[in-house]
Amino acid sequence: MELGKKIKALRLQKGVTQEALAGELGVSAQAVSKWENGTTLPDIQLLPPLSVYFGVSIDELFEMTDEAHFERIEHMIENEAFLSHTDFDRAMTFLKDKSSVPAMEAESLTLLADLCNHRADGYRKKAENYVKQALKLEPKKKANHSILNMATQSAVWDWNCTNHHEQIRFYQEFVKEHPDYLSGYLWLLDMLVVDGRLQDALEVVDQMEQVEKTYHAPLYRGHIAGRAGRYDEAERYWQQMLDSYPDKWIVWSCMGDARAKDARYEEAIPYYRKAIELESKPRFIDNYESIAHICEILGDKEGAAEAYRHVIEILVEDGELDPEGETVKQYERKIRNLEERQGQTDLPKKMADED
Repeated sequence: MELGKKIKALRLQKGVTQEALAGELGVSAQAVSKWENGTTLPDIQLLPPLSVYFGVSIDELFEMTDEAHFERIEHMIENEAFLSHTDFDRAMTFLKDKSSVPAMEAESLTLLADLCNHRADGYRKKAENYVKQALKLEPKKKANHSILNMATQSAVWDWNCTNHHEQIRFYQEFVKEHPDYLSGYLWLLDMLVVDGRLQDALEVVDQMEQVEKTYHAPLYRGHIAGRAGRYDEAERYWQQMLDSYPDKWIVWSCMGDARAKDARYEEAIPYYRKAIELESKPRFIDNYESIAHICEILGDKEGAAEAYRHVIEILVEDGELDPEGETVKQYERKIRNLEERQGQTDLPKKMADED
């Protein structure tokens, strides 16, 4: 990352320590060290004070290679909840330009798609916040509830709005063109099972097994049987999966998902904890996030907060994300919110004890 090298050079030229620079910017010395080592990049909002502190323009900070530009955009997507119009437009212009270069076309198109999804997610979050305020003023206005549903991509009963036949057709053609790519079958199976097209799904599982024999076959056969109401059969397939792959963390995580989807929450947590026990670094945050969601559903705010603390630990230690970055701050806000709600829950009890 060229930006980190630039910051280090400017800091040494100015004759200041990492601690001094960190104090000026309101971040930790560890964060500055990670920038300079190329592990992370500073948050976008820190660029103006950085340029002022060193007496250079932002463009001078970003005298970087194309590779560094790609890395910077990836960092923005990973660490910023909402990009400014300037940052978004600058990234779009760069990626569109590089998409015409054959050697960079694929990476540019992937990042363009990721960038647009990020912008859509950001606007959906804004929409959610606005419409929740509107609902406080007009709680019975149907349009407000519809907007909230769209913003949060919540459950919708109408089949016309929720069926996946177009995406299914895309992946049916995709697996024909790429029959040796296992993940293509998995994307297709997810949509077929959710849409209840169980016979189609069974045929895809048979095709998938010809490509590679993995835990996915008994996993999806169990999902298909369960969706059809054959619960004993589903359990046999899932037990077969666990017996065949006892040391594979993902199968335990999948079992946690299966239990959670059936609202068997207390049963799901031990599966997620077993997955955590088996997982090696770099770890995923999914298992702890799932535990946090379940704890919130069950009213265990303390358990949820503890799970989110583990998420932060993984993001910083394994993912090497900036502890001052937006992604980490999002989880810190979740923890504070849970602690505040826990305090509100405890207040009546404390008052009763005092009485």
